[in-house]
Amino acid sequence: MQRTISRALLAAITVAGAACGGEDGDTTSAPSTPYPLVDLVSTRHDDAVIGQAGWAHGQSATGDFDGDGTPERAVIIANAEDYRGRVLWNDGQIWQVYIEEPDGTRTYVYKQFLQLGSVLARVSRAEATDRPAAGNPAPSRILLLEQVPQRFSAYEVHYTGPGNAQVVSLLQRDYDLRSLFQGTPDP
Repeated sequence: MQRTISRALLAAITVAGAACGGEDGDTTSAPSTPYPLVDLVSTRHDDAVIGQAGWAHGQSATGDFDGDGTPERAVIIANAEDYRGRVLWNDGQIWQVYIEEPDGTRTYVYKQFLQLGSVLARVSRAEATDRPAAGNPAPSRILLLEQVPQRFSAYEVHYTGPGNAQVVSLLQRDYDLRSLFQGTPDP
């Protein structure tokens, strides 16, 4: 059921984001969007990489995130141990998201400790409103869906090259913890 809800929310946020697309201009500039910029990189946490000891949860996807015609790799990781090939979650994890260039240069766009929460990362399709630079394809974006017991947040990453990324907050909603859905889960 959670996967179905996440897909529905992702689709709704993608449609809302497309309706508020950027203006004419170069993709290397700051995103032109009505959404606020946010800094999600906590300096309290050291950089980690996929496959590093203690970071058993790791996923990656490739895409042309800066519109230069060369694919980069986006990575999401969480500091959790594994036992017999299964991730052992505890009450809280540090989650990190970074974009890695073909030469190994990394730009971190998300580093947060989430108590009883998780982050889902997805690659969005390039928007028609994104203007490609010098004949290159329009860049893909990274969508981050953050869920903790009291709040749901959605962010979009605008990456323009090594060390240059901005994150916009598409949605943040606190849950009404007095009014929760109850009953038998969907099969």
